[in-house]
Amino acid sequence: MAAKKVEAEPEEPRPTVREAMRSVLASAKLVAGADGLDRQVEWVRLMETPEVQPRAGDLMFTSGFPIKDDLDAQIRLVARIAEGGGAGLVVRPLPYLRRLPPEMITEADRLKVPLFTISSDVQFVDLMEPLLERIINAEHWRLKRSIEIHRRFTELVLDGKGVNEICRTLADLLESAVVVEDASFHLLAHAGGSTEVEPQKSAQLRRSGHGPSVGRACGENRRL
Repeated sequence: MAAKKVEAEPEEPRPTVREAMRSVLASAKLVAGADGLDRQVEWVRLMETPEVQPRAGDLMFTSGFPIKDDLDAQIRLVARIAEGGGAGLVVRPLPYLRRLPPEMITEADRLKVPLFTISSDVQFVDLMEPLLERIINAEHWRLKRSIEIHRRFTELVLDGKGVNEICRTLADLLESAVVVEDASFHLLAHAGGSTEVEPQKSAQLRRSGHGPSVGRACGENRRL
């Protein structure tokens, strides 16, 4: 009996800085770091105290208050974000910085760190909240997908299904050809892909008693 298909749901991946710029950050002005717009935004953080350390994927928001009188610190902030693998920096210059120093802009271009400015009437929460919602929704989708995959394979094992059914289920989940081989690279099962299989592999299947199934030999196992 054919395995039940996982109900298709639209995937909502975490946004890139470029995608955020087209939606949530549409009112922000990109002043430097255009070459880094494809960085993925993993989280958003407010940086209003000097001890906050940028992390990988963080899109940082700041008024610049902690470093308003320290030009070197303003330049180093961009470098700290780059070193930590951060996604970018959104600055509200007024009233503390008034304007971004040219050295900070040059550093952002050099390190490919997207650097935005927003006007004084824009509240950080109005930008951070929708981005956080998008990120959390993406994580929820991945978790739900993981639980569904675990459930399907648990059902296959409990129902005593063989390697062919497991292989077909995996090919269905990956939407790709899948091959199962033993330690000696003898073909045990395959599914997905084209309707042809290498003659040698097909003969191995017939001898093993599993019978041919639609697919092609991939040469190696695929992982979820």
